Amino acid sequence: MTLNGYNAYTINGKQKFAVVQRWARVSFTNLLSVLHAGVCVCMIPIVLVDLFGQEKLSNAFGFSTLFGGIGALSGPPFAGRFMTMTI
Repeated sequence: MTLNGYNAYTINGKQKFAVVQRWARVSFTNLLSVLHAGVCVCMIPIVLVDLFGQEKLSNAFGFSTLFGGIGALSGPPFAGRFMTMTI
């Protein structure tokens, strides 16, 4: 039996194999996301030192965190407004 391109085995009328395949795909995507976030967090101080120098690292990191926070707080409302305007 195939269900949306997946091979699914039915046990008591429920597809078990398709759920396992989706869980594996979600877990793999989650792993890639966590690895990407870790690399980005580790690279921020290195890039800031290259751009501004070690003596201004604390100011540069503060401004980087400030603008990242502003973007994190203001991004979802703007995205929601954009979605309602385009739909």
